[in-house]
Amino acid sequence: EADLKNNNSKKHTLDVIKKYDDEVEFLIRCAGTSGEFTVSRYSISKEKNICDLEEILYPHGSYSKRKEMLSQWTSLPSVEFGEFTSSDTLSLRTTLKGFSAELLLVDKK
Repeated sequence: EADLKNNNSKKHTLDVIKKYDDEVEFLIRCAGTSGEFTVSRYSISKEKNICDLEEILYPHGSYSKRKEMLSQWTSLPSVEFGEFTSSDTLSLRTTLKGFSAELLLVDKK
């Protein structure tokens, strides 16, 4: 965190993101919540963040066809949908690896 706060270079930021491999797990529990739910997960991976920053630093003209294709694939977020039933406590778990993020949307049916 301090390494990112104290820099003003996109190249340095890219190096920090590439090296950061820590993992954190979140467990969200909502007691007294029961029913049927739909969960939508919108995930942005470490690889997507790296590709986005590389695209800014290195224009596509300098990529090989293979590198450009892989960059396009990894630049897409991951979207998942699921359904589940909770009898008393709504519990959601997510694991973030490296420099990543996830948005969870929970809708009661």
